[in-house]
Amino acid sequence: MKQLTTILSMFIMWLSCAASPADNNIQVGTAKLEVTINHPDSVNIDNAVVWVDTAPIFIDFFDTLTFKLEKEGDVFSGEIPLDLIEEIVGVRFECDGKGFGYILNLYQHTPVNVSFSVNDEYMLTSVETSDADALTYDDNILLTDIYVRFVAPEVVGIVPTEMYDSWKKVREYENTVLYPKALKYATDGYELPENLPGWFINSLKCRFASVNTIPYVKAAERINHIAVEEPPMESYSFLDSIDYSPVFLTRLPYTGLKSFIYALLRFPEGGFGKIGEEPVAQWQARAKEKMLPAISHPTQLLLDLLAAMSYVEQVEINRQPLSPTQIANVMTGFPDNDLDKIIIEKNAKLMAASANQSNVQDLSAVTFNLKRYIDKMYPDKPVIVDLWNTWCAPCLDAISKTEILRKELPESDIVFLYVSDESSDFGEWERRIADMDGINLRINKEDSEKIGEEYNLTGFPSYLIFNRDHELVHSQTVFPGVAEYKKWIETIAGNQHID
Repeated sequence: MKQLTTILSMFIMWLSCAASPADNNIQVGTAKLEVTINHPDSVNIDNAVVWVDTAPIFIDFFDTLTFKLEKEGDVFSGEIPLDLIEEIVGVRFECDGKGFGYILNLYQHTPVNVSFSVNDEYMLTSVETSDADALTYDDNILLTDIYVRFVAPEVVGIVPTEMYDSWKKVREYENTVLYPKALKYATDGYELPENLPGWFINSLKCRFASVNTIPYVKAAERINHIAVEEPPMESYSFLDSIDYSPVFLTRLPYTGLKSFIYALLRFPEGGFGKIGEEPVAQWQARAKEKMLPAISHPTQLLLDLLAAMSYVEQVEINRQPLSPTQIANVMTGFPDNDLDKIIIEKNAKLMAASANQSNVQDLSAVTFNLKRYIDKMYPDKPVIVDLWNTWCAPCLDAISKTEILRKELPESDIVFLYVSDESSDFGEWERRIADMDGINLRINKEDSEKIGEEYNLTGFPSYLIFNRDHELVHSQTVFPGVAEYKKWIETIAGNQHID
């Protein structure tokens, strides 16, 4: 519920995008942000933390990268890495288990200052920002609600199975019934603002296309449980209603473009094929010709994103490093933006992770006993066990926060042991742990369940805190917050008891 509340509070300030989205180029850089918390004198914010969530271009739906602002009194500040000159980010204030979420525009070339006023329950009461283009708080709540209602899976419905004897019937039903139905449900009962941004509707179309239009065969198999033939490219004409100018890049945290680009890369008429060692421009020419029956005027931006996604698929999903030829092609293939930097950085992370395989083990094929493992592998060392899985959004959020916290603390000999099970897809697990700092294990589901039963854990994320003698000093399910996690670290480093 807390995760949903955060998403709800963040989704629509999405609309507070720049006045000139056409200038929103893909450019790797940073943006300066300063947050001031105005609070009653009776309220103590010594334990307060302000997090910033960003959504890089090639990130999954409901995913973000999280950064922590530096605190000095009531002011929190920092430089936030961005993929775009202008980007919409989520800001989360937390203090003693309470807080709120908000959405802001950040600009690489213009610092943003924002003041949040809170009451004695740490709830938001008013906002002042230096961003003159921001929509009002009420408008953002409205549009957030519309987006969340639009993407609810029970809203759209399904294509009747009998219609699959003709792709034309399916497409007519999707375009004249399902999409309008979802849009009507999402907006019903609301008085829409006159300045409803065009990119907002554009984003709804992208979401609908990602789930319904593009994965035609997969959708029939998943939803209707039938096997159907792939329709011709002209059947994907709904894609022609999407704006592929730079407005296409405008999005909220938790609504990355990856799902749309990756689906488009793979599915229509068997997909566009892997880029391999083919020059970027040559691959794009073939892709453009193939998509013309569906997308009459594909932009260079769309072609660049598709080509880049092919490299990202190889590196992040298939875990295959780029060859020297591919690296050379990447460096020369994206002259109008920084997609080359993004791809090369992902390749470097893969290479670094491959060189550190000693900290990664897939033990799902053998019997695993946690206590025996830590006794054998880490004698005389305190251990924090983080039980998580790739599909667990609260797990990922907690990991991002704890890894930021650990970098701020003095070095110690504490072992941070991350344990997932077979419910995490192996490829996704490999991708996730590439950015994690610690020991990563993947065990079978039966042994994972035994750990839960032995230590009275009820789900994910869960934590087991062992001292130097490997005595269990604390266990719990649900992330307790960074202040309590910091207390765990300080306590077992000194081999004390946790109350």
